[in-house]
Amino acid sequence: MLGLRGEHGLSGYGVARPCRSGFKLGPVFADNPDVAERLIGSLLAAIPGENVALDVPEPNGAGLELAAKFGLRESFGCARMYHGPAPALPLDGIFGVTSFEFG
Repeated sequence: MLGLRGEHGLSGYGVARPCRSGFKLGPVFADNPDVAERLIGSLLAAIPGENVALDVPEPNGAGLELAAKFGLRESFGCARMYHGPAPALPLDGIFGVTSFEFG
């Protein structure tokens, strides 16, 4: 787990969680893409050579660009489904969902 402080408190945090094969990154929440880049870079540096899965919400274009910058590529797709109206989420600050199973 890694957190970064900014002028006004916590500006982002992320977790690299071990799984059966490699690691899952998530959650990764950040105030802006620069903070997310520092978080993801630091998390990846702590697990060199490991397989990594990161689920970036598709509407977060900056997050998708960061994933590509770090050499990650799409290996599967997820669909978000809701009963009723979709919740208002700050997708521009979500660079990695908490769980692939429960978003």
